[in-house]
Amino acid sequence: MFSFLRKIIFPLIIAVTALAISGSAATFSVIGLSKLFAGAATAVIIMTSTLEVSKLVVASLLHQYWSNLNKLLKFYLTISVIVLIGITSMGIYGYLSAAYQETANKEGITQKELAIYDSKIENYKNQKTTREETASSVQERITQLNEGINNIEYSWVDRDGAGDQRELLSTQLELANDEYLRVSNDISKLDSTILALENKRFETEISSDVAAELGPLKYISKISGWDMDKTVNILILIIVFVFDPLAICLVLAANFAFGKAFPKKRENIYGEKVIITQTPIVELEADPNDLPDLGESKPNYEEKKKTLKKINKLKEKLSDNPPPNKRTKDIKIQISELEKKLGEDDDLTIIY
Repeated sequence: MFSFLRKIIFPLIIAVTALAISGSAATFSVIGLSKLFAGAATAVIIMTSTLEVSKLVVASLLHQYWSNLNKLLKFYLTISVIVLIGITSMGIYGYLSAAYQETANKEGITQKELAIYDSKIENYKNQKTTREETASSVQERITQLNEGINNIEYSWVDRDGAGDQRELLSTQLELANDEYLRVSNDISKLDSTILALENKRFETEISSDVAAELGPLKYISKISGWDMDKTVNILILIIVFVFDPLAICLVLAANFAFGKAFPKKRENIYGEKVIITQTPIVELEADPNDLPDLGESKPNYEEKKKTLKKINKLKEKLSDNPPPNKRTKDIKIQISELEKKLGEDDDLTIIY
């Protein structure tokens, strides 16, 4: 069970993950580049889509046929993959920065609306303070007038003109009371206006989704001590440096995993399928003096291969035949003759 998971499932998981990350990176890159070149958005989408697919193909090609490609082609394809990673990263950066800028613009509009509300509230509070000072002054005057009237009414001496003076103070007291009532009404209206503005400000602040979107960024900015733009820029760069390079690495890992799970095989001279190793073949120049004299009777490689195949086929027929008979003896004689043809010193092996 574990070997099955290791051989099939795990390489498949790597491949699916690589395609998922590559697909998402390509999508964000295409959208981001189309925003950077909005004048030719359709053409940019077509161009970048083909480049994203070619990047994965070239990365797989380099992994599969690295030893078979010449140096110039390997250099060019490697540089192409690196440049395409840079283009994809630029598109992702453009997409994320545009998304942040849109949110930041909404935040700016919201902050301006809140600032307007704050300005209005402050203005009405100043007016309320002025009215309260006026009401306090009027109230002091009313108190003084009441004291004056009381002093006249309870005076032991009926002075000349006391009645006229009391009437004058009563008139002033009435006017002062009217003024205090008017100022009190103004203060009440100002309180209502201030309360309404504060409610609108609160609704504007909580109805905006910008605060929830930028909340974590504001928290990180506060901890790091950087401003908001610098914090966002660093986070976007971290995402960009991980995103597309990880996709390419996973594509190469998927190629490697499938290569290990399903190794390449070929048929040897015995008709058996053997695994092709990746060990490079080192060709050495042969010294004619060190080579044995094989003679003309020695069969060459192709003849030897054909002879061995005939021997194998005859042995298969021999194993299929019933107990010894004339046909079996003929097959054994043919096998003996073919083995003699190969030579007594031949070990029946061929070195690649």
